[in-house]
Amino acid sequence: MLREKDYLAPLDPNLMQTYEKNNYDVVYESADDVWALGITSLCFLFNEDFNNYYDWSKKRIRKEKIEASIQILHNVNFSPVMLKIVSEMLDTNNYTRITLGRLNELLNQKMF
Repeated sequence: MLREKDYLAPLDPNLMQTYEKNNYDVVYESADDVWALGITSLCFLFNEDFNNYYDWSKKRIRKEKIEASIQILHNVNFSPVMLKIVSEMLDTNNYTRITLGRLNELLNQKMF
């Protein structure tokens, strides 16, 4: 992970832990990209900056903000399929998080 003071990016929980420990020598996995796409999706849906989902001063993810956004989508009857996809992209466990392959399969199905 490159350390630049003026550049921030959506980090998944594992990357956030390495950032918190000032460990900048990490290997990115596809699960990290899936998380970033999930955060980006929330930003698009709510017209928000991704930084609203992070507390950079404490080097932590604002999980309560993510959960609240997902709950709002549920409350407004957002597409159940898309809600499930976004929720699975934001699974905090990168081993159970939806994979890029599965995400591609779901998005290519004619379900919309």
